[in-house]
Amino acid sequence: MSGLNEIDPVRWRELGISETYWKLVKKLSTKKESTVLASMLTFQDLIYALDSEWIVSGLGHDYGISIHGIKKAAVLHYNGNMKPWLELGIRKYKVYWKKFLNCENHFLKECNVNP
Repeated sequence: MSGLNEIDPVRWRELGISETYWKLVKKLSTKKESTVLASMLTFQDLIYALDSEWIVSGLGHDYGISIHGIKKAAVLHYNGNMKPWLELGIRKYKVYWKKFLNCENHFLKECNVNP
């Protein structure tokens, strides 16, 4: 899962990550994939994999995920087609999403959310 990042903002500033990134984007701007290349170069040797118990993925498609693993995880990822806010979401995993749902939110009232 490449979409989850834990960032130390103090270290980010110390290393000048933003400046390095934008400098590389400008330098590589003639290439079609300039932002991808700039990201790869900027974060080279600065990215570390998270402990596999820290995040549980597959809650939108995998019926066999351990409830014990879910309770220990810091992050739950509902990847797959069966999102918890949809009627077809996997029932036994919906409870972990619902506890953070604010049904009074005016944006959610206008969405197709099935708690």
